[in-house]
Amino acid sequence: MYIPIVTGIVRSGELLAIMGASGSGKTTLMNAMTMRNLGKLKVSGRFMVNGKTVKRSALTGMSAYIQQEDLFIGTLTVREHLRFQALLRMDKEIKYQQRMERVEQLIQEVLTDPPLLFCDEPTSGLDSYMAQQVVSLMKSLAEKGKTVVSTIHQPSSEVFVMFDQILLLAEGRIAFLGQAHRAISFFRQYVALSNS
Repeated sequence: MYIPIVTGIVRSGELLAIMGASGSGKTTLMNAMTMRNLGKLKVSGRFMVNGKTVKRSALTGMSAYIQQEDLFIGTLTVREHLRFQALLRMDKEIKYQQRMERVEQLIQEVLTDPPLLFCDEPTSGLDSYMAQQVVSLMKSLAEKGKTVVSTIHQPSSEVFVMFDQILLLAEGRIAFLGQAHRAISFFRQYVALSNS
């Protein structure tokens, strides 16, 4: 996925939804923003926090990245679930000890109460009630001063209105970035202009 230029601002105390169709670049953008899971991804540019350029090591220390997890077993503890996911999903060439260290690192990231929280498809696989509960929790974290960025696919209208800002991607480009309640009027204007 090639995402040409993406520029935007997310303020503390805000909940930002990164939306778009499957394959639009949501997860790619999230990986670039968090400087994690880059693989073959070539990222250039700057990531700034409070007006200062931040390096990868500093960003990792001040943020948590909750990746999309489709598989959850209700009888496992959180630590057991994370270990299971590490064994199941991480590259086979990564040694067992390194996987377990990554699990412990992730637990520490979340427990250190970071000011930046990135969530990749946190409502994936959830029913509408649970999806609303998850986004409500993210909203309450934002209201406590955290910056929360989340990718989300096809939110219900109840979930959509909880987001302060929307970044809508289409084919790797920003189609809209602004307040959630202004998105509908923006697209009404766009359609009206396109039809005239």
